[in-house]
Amino acid sequence: MTVDRAPLTEKLVSALEAIVGPQHVAAPETALPEGVDGRLPQAVVFPKDPEEIGAILRYANENRLAVIPVGGGTQLGLGHPPERAEIALSLSRLDQIVAHEPADMTVTVQAGISIAALQAHLARHGQCLPYDPPLPGRATIGGIIATREAGPLRQAFRGVADRLLGIQVVTASGKIAKAGGRVVKNVSGYEMGRLYTGSLGTLAVIVEATFKVQPSFLDAGMIAVSLPSVEAARPVIRALLDSDAQPVLLELLGPITVGAASPAELLSGFPQHARAFASFEASDLPGGQSGALLVAGYAGTREEMEWQLAEAERLITPHLDKGAAMERIPWALGHQAVLQAHRHDAQRVVPLAASAPLDSAGARAQQRAGTSPADDYVTCRAHVRASELVQVVSQALALAAGSGFALAYAAHAGTGIVRFHVPAGDEERLAWLIGSLREGSIGAGGSLIVERAAPSLKAKISVFGPLGKEFFLHKAIKERMDPIRILNPGRFLGNL
Repeated sequence: MTVDRAPLTEKLVSALEAIVGPQHVAAPETALPEGVDGRLPQAVVFPKDPEEIGAILRYANENRLAVIPVGGGTQLGLGHPPERAEIALSLSRLDQIVAHEPADMTVTVQAGISIAALQAHLARHGQCLPYDPPLPGRATIGGIIATREAGPLRQAFRGVADRLLGIQVVTASGKIAKAGGRVVKNVSGYEMGRLYTGSLGTLAVIVEATFKVQPSFLDAGMIAVSLPSVEAARPVIRALLDSDAQPVLLELLGPITVGAASPAELLSGFPQHARAFASFEASDLPGGQSGALLVAGYAGTREEMEWQLAEAERLITPHLDKGAAMERIPWALGHQAVLQAHRHDAQRVVPLAASAPLDSAGARAQQRAGTSPADDYVTCRAHVRASELVQVVSQALALAAGSGFALAYAAHAGTGIVRFHVPAGDEERLAWLIGSLREGSIGAGGSLIVERAAPSLKAKISVFGPLGKEFFLHKAIKERMDPIRILNPGRFLGNL
């Protein structure tokens, strides 16, 4: 990919170098070769602090240049392609722990720190932040907030906004703004952190955040259950969620071939799962139905974990009909497999239990090794009523099988969130399938977004689906906070 070195580019580079220094401005071909969803910026800039970010945004405002905030680059394909992309603003130099008060259970960090580096620091104090995105060595705190990423542990610990005590941003006009505080008792007023959470960097550049942390779990384990059909998972999920032994994660994965292997062997194959599903033929299974794999994770002290696992086994056993199997599995195996079912390029997991934490050297190596996944499949993420999840998955499998599509799924079974993966191909047919899956999700009281797709397919579909009656609020907030539309223009709901 080449860039037109027009006079604007030379002028832009000179202006950015005057702010951050020549060594901190890079050509996009080397610093961001894949661009941002098909758009290659004219320059990539690496500011060191909020003041430099403010100066960059003021310059962009004066010259009506689009700025694309970039964290670890793990979710650059989320949302609509940006309308313009003159400046990519990397937060990678803002990667420090600002304050950690172990006794108060709070930590304040800069937005460019990776979740792996933060977890490694907290682990030395016997604490953790219960977020587990699939690429911990690359996923940054700012990116997690901007995309509302959480991971399978959302089953027990909810989303990122629920532990966010304070936030610091640089507005589109270049002003530094703060909300909340660094201790729980100082957090009052409007929860501005929730406004920025999930906004895809369209309202402000997140530069710092304060979180409530918690003690690390001393031990953790999992149970995997292979079931003859998706529908067979319904009573098992209900029994586990109604129990006093509450899972910290509960995942429903598939398709699997019933009886092909033990649950542990099936999970061991999940690094190849997202690629292998393309050869899956639902017609090979009786009645077009496919098996499912249910994974439940428990954590606490060794005694607590053992009791919870035993209680889960007691509840699952009555549902082990013909073709079903149950097995205890190591946490590391199950967690890695679950992450790779959601995203096949998932890397080493963030430690939650007694496993050794990823040190800073390991985090840096992982960050260097991380690459964006190839565009060989399309991913849609549906949010539906948890009680309707199994039915939505079952209908999606039937729809795909009847239309000649291979389809894999990975679901947070207790929260009603499911990802559907289908191989890339004929975009007209894919657009029809996405529309049909969206109708099913809406019918189940939810919604569906296209989380990952080629820009050419996004041009044929609605990434976020129909606009709700509250869209006028989103539009009014964008117009108030970024009237010139320099921050990620066009990427959010309704092309805001």
